[in-house]
This record gives sequence, structure tokens and C-alpha cells, in this order.
Amino acid sequence: MSDLPAAMQTRGRQPDDVFQPDELLYRRVPPIHWEDWDEDIELDAIELPDMSVVRSKYAHPEWVRFEGTTYKFSNWGVVGFRVDSIPPELQHLGVYRYTFDVRHDPKKQNFPHSEVRAYEDGNHVTLSESLDAHLHLRWREQLSRRLRKLLGPNQNVDVRQEPPPID
Repeated sequence: MSDLPAAMQTRGRQPDDVFQPDELLYRRVPPIHWEDWDEDIELDAIELPDMSVVRSKYAHPEWVRFEGTTYKFSNWGVVGFRVDSIPPELQHLGVYRYTFDVRHDPKKQNFPHSEVRAYEDGNHVTLSESLDAHLHLRWREQLSRRLRKLLGPNQNVDVRQEPPPID
């Protein structure tokens, strides 16, 4: 059993919404959406709105497998994508303008936690039912082409306790 790295705890630190374009964002993927390293990752592993990710500036890929203080998702895969891989804007039906960005959203036991958010005409979309299914699919397909496989499903790795080096 792995212990929660101390660097994951917020401990009074404030959100940091400065993201470099080449910063990686990590996302855990359940085995139901990615069973084997050689398989493609299903689009259902990518969701909107408010897709939960973890920042490489403050975390290692295996830290995504924690839920609170428990290494609950040890058999899940982990993928990554660069901040500048997030499709920034999509037009829908020639009328609606959707934009997308990432926000640092620390949790008490997960300071690196962030969210990829969707906005319709500048208004934060918080319910998936508010996104047109075709728009959602187009966005997920674009992002899926930029995913990097980092940790395979059921891949055992040592959980690093030290924080990533800050550039």
C-alpha cells in the first residue's frame, strides 16, 4: 500500500492558474476504457465539462491514482496531454462559441488537482447535458489524438514521495 505523498497536501498553498503551454496534465483511465497498453483509449475516458486532471508541475503521473489518502485506483492507467493540446475553441452550428481552458482547483489532499472547463459564450458550463453531443464528441476526438500513454492499466510503479522539480 502506498502512502499519500506529503507534497500532494494543500497545506495553505493558494491556487496557481499559471499554466505553461508544454505543462502535462495527467488523467487516470479506468480499465473499462483502456484494458491493455496496445489498445486505444476509449473516448469515454475523456469528458466534459470540468474534466479532472492533475498538473505535472506539482505531481508525478502515479499520484493521479490516489483518492484522498488511499491509493484506490492502483490498477487504472494514466495518460497525459499538454496544456496547449486542449482544443481552445469550437464553433457549433455557426452560432454558438465554446471555449475551453484549464484551471487549478486544489483539494485538501490533492493540491495538483485541476479541471479542464468548458464555456459557452463566456459562461462556465457545469452540466454535461448542457453540451451538445456532437460538439462534445468533436472536442474529445481532437484531444484524444494528443494523449500520451504514461502508465498502463495494472502497471505497478513505485510512488515517488518527493515533489517534481520546479523549473
